Amino acid sequence: MIAIIDQGVEKSHPKLKNCSLLGVTIAEDEGVITVGSSDFTDDSGHGTAIASIIHRIIPDEEIMSVKLTSTKGVITEPLLCAAIRFCATLENISLVNISMGIANDRASYDLESACLDLHSRKIFVVAASHNFGNLSCFPSDLPSVISVGCGLVSTKLEFGYDGNKILAKGCTQRIAWKNGTFKIASGTSFATAHFSAILRRYMLIDNVSYDQGQDLIKQKFNPTVAEFIYIQRDYKLIGSTSEVVDRDSNLALGKEIFKPDRFLGSSSIAVFPASDKEINTIVELQKESTVSLKLVIDYPRNFANILKRAQSFERSVIAREPSELEYDLFDTFVVGYFMDTPIESNIIFGQRLIENCISRNKNMVIFDNDVFHVVKKKLENHPSYTGKVKFTSVERKLASRLSSFLHLPPVSSPVLAVVGTGSKQGKFTTQIRLQNILENAGHKVTLLSTEPQGMLFRAAFTFPYGYNSNVAITLSEWENKLDIIMRGIEYFNKPSIILTGIQGGILPRSGAIRTPRSQSVFASMHFLSGVKPDAVLCTINPDDSIQHIKQTIQTVFNYCKCPCILFMMTPSIREFQETPKGNLKKFRNLSPEEMQPVMEKFSEELGIPVIDIMDPENSPMILETIEQFFSVEKSLNYES
Repeated sequence: MIAIIDQGVEKSHPKLKNCSLLGVTIAEDEGVITVGSSDFTDDSGHGTAIASIIHRIIPDEEIMSVKLTSTKGVITEPLLCAAIRFCATLENISLVNISMGIANDRASYDLESACLDLHSRKIFVVAASHNFGNLSCFPSDLPSVISVGCGLVSTKLEFGYDGNKILAKGCTQRIAWKNGTFKIASGTSFATAHFSAILRRYMLIDNVSYDQGQDLIKQKFNPTVAEFIYIQRDYKLIGSTSEVVDRDSNLALGKEIFKPDRFLGSSSIAVFPASDKEINTIVELQKESTVSLKLVIDYPRNFANILKRAQSFERSVIAREPSELEYDLFDTFVVGYFMDTPIESNIIFGQRLIENCISRNKNMVIFDNDVFHVVKKKLENHPSYTGKVKFTSVERKLASRLSSFLHLPPVSSPVLAVVGTGSKQGKFTTQIRLQNILENAGHKVTLLSTEPQGMLFRAAFTFPYGYNSNVAITLSEWENKLDIIMRGIEYFNKPSIILTGIQGGILPRSGAIRTPRSQSVFASMHFLSGVKPDAVLCTINPDDSIQHIKQTIQTVFNYCKCPCILFMMTPSIREFQETPKGNLKKFRNLSPEEMQPVMEKFSEELGIPVIDIMDPENSPMILETIEQFFSVEKSLNYES
């Protein structure tokens, strides 16, 4: 007998007409789980599909439908565990099919224990892996369970095996559904049903016992079968193996995802390396951050740079390893992109800092994927580490969770984005200045940051797609995912305005795109199409051409149908110095006296004010411009 744990099986379906079908219902009501008789109905259609696949391959096999139901309409992990333990009490059972899963990082003790119990009773547990093949899913990923993914097979009885999971027929197929109907669907759920039936069929034909099952798999699998990994899932199916959560859990998850990160709290931090643009921003804007900056560390081989910066900030600045007293100053270590330095001694220095912080149980905030892997590797040698590690990224697991919030209403709050004609223009600094100006006027501002350091400045969500992008979402999905992110930001924060900004420029200065895809101008346009700004502020350089500026804002308008209401000029200009090896590009900041005539000239030619965002005298004018625009275009409410 094969047991199917699902949301029921429709016994009256034509495809199950001659099926020997038994049934039981396991129900949950306010945490109380009961076992009763089955009405042989299917709440979703999914269980009927699984049963019909198994029945088609092995028509004489008896099937036990273990129907799961709850008053809240969701399948919880305790309910799943109860079903697995119930299967252990059945007589003549050889296999349990679980075409569902919990998309967590690890299995609970109860789930692992329940599956081990079946294993000890020599009952196969066959479960669906995650449709995103590299994501965790339980019970599929437990060692006592046979994990099944989708394989590119030529027949329904063919299967592959990659040493970790079975690959069976899960690609697009016609399946039975509830109310006597059929539908076209695909997924690891259906691959699991195929393999459950295949395994049971071979066991009967070859008279194979449970202990010989692994050898049977190795004898029968086709090594040429490749895995098929899905990039879209039907979230209405329990068999999608997406995480199942009830309304209360969904609200808790939304607050975790879309509200400012509480990881740091009122931490005292040290930052490294100060030469990184992202770290430098934290130092320059430390009064606006949520943390207390105690120590700034730079590369030992970059001493002149850090000493120059030290003149601007009243705090400890070092270009060496901290002393014990200096380690005591901070509880959280914020680490930038030190692995990118071409100097080996600096890389070794950074890794030693990480090792020392781990040994002292310091919390860590990591911006770079390469650095994150260094941290994970070092943590393997420190099992007693009690600190916390935060990697600012949009990982696939988080991306998959976003679909739980598709139901949220469309964004109605005004959206203001900072764009630019190039990189290194202080777009993030501009956002923080705008946030400060608007909040001082009584507006509630919510920030969607594209900079990893955004979490230190109360960003509700961080989408770090710029340098060394940590966004594990393909560009084609950005518009959809960012739309959900914007809905979540508004729903859980109730802002009067949402503020964000792009990375880099809109148009390449040279007329050619040479950067990697994740950092190209295309990424910024995809980002803007997702956040749908109502207006933009554009950062420019003194040496930008008027044509390039006009083309930039025209491109944004053509793409997003939103106007530019202000230009913010950064003082940095590019200059070229002749050297024996050729021209050397250098950056120099104009003085306020040099800036003023340039801004006046640009304002006249562009027909829109050009100002210095960092000049506090411009704050009233900035506020008035934003308020006047949104008072006409979109309601801008004051925080009550």
